[in-house]
Amino acid sequence: MQGRVVLETRSDSGAVLSGDEADIIDEARVFLFEDEGDELALVGVAEVQDDGSFSMDEVLSGSYQVFAELETASGLELKAIYDSNGDGLADIVLLTGVDIFATAIVSTEADTTTGISFKTVPTGGNVSAVLSLDLDTADGNQSKTTLSNVEVGQQVAVDLYVAGAVDINGYAAKLRYDADILDFVSASDVVEGRTNFLRTQGGLALYLSPLLREPELEFGGAILGATAETAADGDGFLARFVFEVRQEFEGAQVFLESAKLNSITGQDVLEPAIAAKLAPPVFTEQTKGVVSFDFNPAAGDQELFHKGFVSADSVVDVDVYLNLDKIGNEFTDLSNYSVTVEFDAEQMTFISYAAETSEETNVLTAGGGIVPALPAITSANSITFGSAILGPTAATAPDSSGLVGRLTFATTSTFSEVDLLIIN
Repeated sequence: MQGRVVLETRSDSGAVLSGDEADIIDEARVFLFEDEGDELALVGVAEVQDDGSFSMDEVLSGSYQVFAELETASGLELKAIYDSNGDGLADIVLLTGVDIFATAIVSTEADTTTGISFKTVPTGGNVSAVLSLDLDTADGNQSKTTLSNVEVGQQVAVDLYVAGAVDINGYAAKLRYDADILDFVSASDVVEGRTNFLRTQGGLALYLSPLLREPELEFGGAILGATAETAADGDGFLARFVFEVRQEFEGAQVFLESAKLNSITGQDVLEPAIAAKLAPPVFTEQTKGVVSFDFNPAAGDQELFHKGFVSADSVVDVDVYLNLDKIGNEFTDLSNYSVTVEFDAEQMTFISYAAETSEETNVLTAGGGIVPALPAITSANSITFGSAILGPTAATAPDSSGLVGRLTFATTSTFSEVDLLIIN
């Protein structure tokens, strides 16, 4: 089979450009697919020569479709189809005279220092589009980014979604993952019961195999011969990535580093910097004692006893609660308390103590009594804090559980993991 790839360049205003103003093909490949009814089977790939020509040997007679993938000097990544009648649909090809036409839309900018003009990729109108990861495999985007109790040997699916997109005709997502913990299993554009976003308007979307360079992974697809009618708008599912946990771990991440969103008018590069986080089982059961920790800063005891994915040189807040029901059903009229917490000074540095937060008051103030602020007493690896009601009465002394303070720590550069111990 023989043919050529022809590139036409237009300005963002629609004018045809020629000569030095025109874009040129930097690299290009042609893909030959055999038409098998509802599916296309890849038969061969050919590199496009400098003059735009390509050829494939030993192609048997049959029903084929041909697609081209181009990279231009201005940085555009284009997909084109063999469309002999101009209806925007891929046509069955003969084995000779296969001409594939592609159009590059470029912008021209002038260097502010030299005044020399250069070609750039125009924006595609999707800088405000939102990409998200979802660890919930149910239909629809649940935006679940943390999955706990993940076992060694378990396979985990991470779904990629887009929202607020306009005239999308293709994308390429770049992910990074903890390759020392996770094995990449697969990337797929098809999930049973869902329509891929690129196919929502009836366009023929082609996805090629993922490009894997541990710990990085690139995957994407494109609508072949996209038009304003077949380009996708709005929200939808883009891809599913599957990983398997290979060994014991303390935490692992799949990080969406960047994504190129191509539209019929240009290209936008987004850097969402979001991650899907996996955590192993910590305890089969956790019960509260008289004093307990909560790493959720929201008002009220959320009983988040452990905090995962803490990095070195970061700040950690932990709320401390007094649970009167753990003392005994007959305990009433709390008038004072004192708590001592011990920590690993090589991995954490104590920053501050607050008797209450902007979201929640101290338990001793519930009855309206006078509770003076008392400073915490610190040592190299411990902090003791407490408070008391002045002249407590049955009316001012509380009978219920509540917040007794918030501790703020900073992790050191040598931090890996640490326990906080209540020793008094």
